[in-house]
Amino acid sequence: MNTLPGLLGAVILFWGWQGGYWAVALPCAVLVEAARWVPQRWAFDAARLNRIGDVCAVLTLLAGIVLYLTLGNPRAVTQLFFWLPVIYLPLALAQAYGNQSVISLGVLLPTIRRYRNRTPMHVNLAYPYAGLWLVAASAANRRDGTFEIVLVGMLAWALWQARPRSRALWHWLLLVPVLAVTGSVGHRSLRELQLWLEGNAVEWLSRDAGGNTDPYRADTNLGHIGSLKQSDRIVLRARSPVGSTRLEPPLLLHQASYDTYTGLRWLARNAPFTEVPQTASMTWLLHAPPTQEQVSTTELAIVEQTTHARPVLALPAGTQRIEGLAASDMRRNPLDAVQIEHRPGFVSYRVIFAPGAAEAIAPRPDDLVIPPREVAVFNRIAQTLGLKGMPADQAVAAVQRHFADGFFYSLKQDARQPSIPPLSDFMERTHAGHCEYFASATVLLLRAAGIPARYATGYSVQEWSARENAYLVRERHAHAWVRVWVHGAWREMDTTPATWAALEADSAPWWGKVADWWSWLRYSFAQLQADGAQTPWQLWLVFTVVFVVWFGWRIFGKPTQTLSRTAPTRTTQAGPGSSDSPFYRIEQALLARERQRLAYETAQEWIARIGLHIARVGAVELAALLQLHYRYRFDPHGLSAQELRAFDARVTAWLTAEVGSPAVPPAPPV
Repeated sequence: MNTLPGLLGAVILFWGWQGGYWAVALPCAVLVEAARWVPQRWAFDAARLNRIGDVCAVLTLLAGIVLYLTLGNPRAVTQLFFWLPVIYLPLALAQAYGNQSVISLGVLLPTIRRYRNRTPMHVNLAYPYAGLWLVAASAANRRDGTFEIVLVGMLAWALWQARPRSRALWHWLLLVPVLAVTGSVGHRSLRELQLWLEGNAVEWLSRDAGGNTDPYRADTNLGHIGSLKQSDRIVLRARSPVGSTRLEPPLLLHQASYDTYTGLRWLARNAPFTEVPQTASMTWLLHAPPTQEQVSTTELAIVEQTTHARPVLALPAGTQRIEGLAASDMRRNPLDAVQIEHRPGFVSYRVIFAPGAAEAIAPRPDDLVIPPREVAVFNRIAQTLGLKGMPADQAVAAVQRHFADGFFYSLKQDARQPSIPPLSDFMERTHAGHCEYFASATVLLLRAAGIPARYATGYSVQEWSARENAYLVRERHAHAWVRVWVHGAWREMDTTPATWAALEADSAPWWGKVADWWSWLRYSFAQLQADGAQTPWQLWLVFTVVFVVWFGWRIFGKPTQTLSRTAPTRTTQAGPGSSDSPFYRIEQALLARERQRLAYETAQEWIARIGLHIARVGAVELAALLQLHYRYRFDPHGLSAQELRAFDARVTAWLTAEVGSPAVPPAPPV
């Protein structure tokens, strides 16, 4: 390890501080720093180093799969980055306690091992490994100012060793704070860009249950030209608690309601969220339980999958309380949208509900408003159907019959005249549309009849899976319907033709069964951690112990030679049969004449300095020989046999011309 003493250990402790894993960070820091004082070294050959690299790569893959199955994206990615330096600790220790100061890149990248005819590329892991710990520490995402301050300090400490001694100290002292400020401004600008993207491209950046549901705004596809298609990805599962009793589909799971239509968008006005009390451990009371005169309650177990920290729950109408929900916070708005704070991943809970009426605030003036562009059309249709003045329950039945006669479900919309609003065109010409058309038109038609109505969104539960013994809800089961005020309560009303789900299922992709199997595997793994006799930390402990035993047997199963620690020596001569560069003969000759390269000088700086004391032609040739030396030492292709012989001859000629003798007999031809 070529890092400054204590630097790598400090970086590891910084990781432990950011993530709160001092018990992991402390032994890791001690192990890597103790290598500086341990006198013995282990002789790891290339094959054994390759095995260690392969073990770390396999462990990375396994950890990624486990994290993905448990947490899902994007949290699995950040957690994998967080634990990556711990996974690659064995490889770092192999270099720290080994007899080689560098390792081949083939250890890290197995594909490079295939090119055996190329000069191997080597790297010292010390500083890249320290950088990996810093990146991992950032994945903890504590979002406080101390991170940037400590990060700048760590980087300045590391750069102190690498600073060019040929420059004045004040250059370094000036550049470090300038770069720190520039990096901080750039980081904050990227953060602002991320927030802007999240605010303006929600559907592109997030595609999970609850993630696309904004309880304040619902952007519709009304007026969209072309065909709409949502994915078959499973977003939630629903079953009775015993897992065998089947429900009476379709069951609507409500997420949010809206009362104001603007033409292409529904809004929820004056609907602030309030806290929902937690009456017992993981039990949340939405409203008082029914009296004996009311209908009996039903229980439903739901498992949602979300990548968001504040998902909107999918709940049946009449939900009274939620049990078994390990959320840190729950809020509810007057329009019956329920939002929780929960870590991303699988969210499981049990719903106790009384089928029938939905609990929401009583009708308000907004529940009767029709946009000016749509008023004439819907008033005329309401007059034709005789809805005005009709009792609410009879008007609801009449509207249901109207949409059942001559209207069709369709995900494809043809072009229309821009001057005609989408809903007016739907009601008078096309008579075909998806659920957003039916729900929006039904709300406005009921309002034209003087009946309060709201636009509701959520999911329709209707696909039974015998394998999982549960109902599967997919993204394409996202649905829109109506909540209408009848007999002093909000009732569910769905005018979309019942064939809509079957039509969408017919267009499911051929690889849907593979995706379903993968979704079931993730769900089963999450249930194993949530419901099994072993808690997650115990599973990780067993996994770690098994890996350590297997790793120790794989790496140290055969005797490994130990060597005494000696100071590295540098070969400065290419004698007969040596594979070192002929350029070292020049270094040896100039060393005898006290023109040796100083410790802080680069090779180019050294040549520029001594070039002042030799002829111009000799200085130019010396620079050319240095370039050949670099090709020989660092180019993966190296020099051919003919080029190497020519290189050796030019070195001999230069030494004869500038020094007076070739210093060392030229190496034999290769």
